[in-house]
Amino acid sequence: MNKALRTLTLIREEGKFGYADQNGIVVIKPRFDWAVNFSEGIAAVRVGLHWGFINTAGKFVVTPQYDDAWPMSEGR
Repeated sequence: MNKALRTLTLIREEGKFGYADQNGIVVIKPRFDWAVNFSEGIAAVRVGLHWGFINTAGKFVVTPQYDDAWPMSEGR
């Protein structure tokens, strides 16, 4: 399955957020202080007091540096 096309669901374990696939398998371990659902292949996540963005592989595409963040829309 193409990883870019898979659907990931937000999960929470022991106060941290991560993501699981449609089979319930954790693919991004819960390590974020807050997170939102993926939109356009990117998800906003908070680490400490700052927000950044990750891709569906769990890698930061924008390091946490912002006071606030919104889901992606039309590539922004």
